[in-house]
Amino acid sequence: MRPLPAAFLLSLPLLCAACAPPPLPGGDTGSSGSGDNGEPSVRIVFPFTSSSVTICPEFVMVLDIDNFDVVDFNGTTDVPADEGHWHLFDGSDYLTNFVEEWGLVQLDHEGAGAEPHILTVQLALNDHSLLDYESTIEIEVDNTEDCLGGDHGPPPSSDGGDDTGAR
Repeated sequence: MRPLPAAFLLSLPLLCAACAPPPLPGGDTGSSGSGDNGEPSVRIVFPFTSSSVTICPEFVMVLDIDNFDVVDFNGTTDVPADEGHWHLFDGSDYLTNFVEEWGLVQLDHEGAGAEPHILTVQLALNDHSLLDYESTIEIEVDNTEDCLGGDHGPPPSSDGGDDTGAR
């Protein structure tokens, strides 16, 4: 096996920076809401509720979470009160959970025209018990050339891999 060239190794941090979540608009305000009192809080930064913006069926959801550490709970039995992950719901339907302050979301979109979705994120402990800290938005989803978010085509077929940030 050939060793990797030094130029590649030196550029690796730049390549990895492209994998980071998108920056918060205007930067992190330091507060996502009720977290000012020391309690956890969560706010959906993107997408946002707007009657003039249509969101693509595939997009990166970005959150601002305060006073709560989002961690990978892989096989842990510890359940600290100030760390865990977040769950995503479409209406009352559970979609998935994430272990970062962002996640790649793929919503079902069938037919022509925009479809309304009410998305709620809710903080959860490592044992998946839901906390009373949540944020909700209402968005219109459509597969048009001017939709905001991600892919303008049907979601890619799954090969069984998981690169969405979900667990």
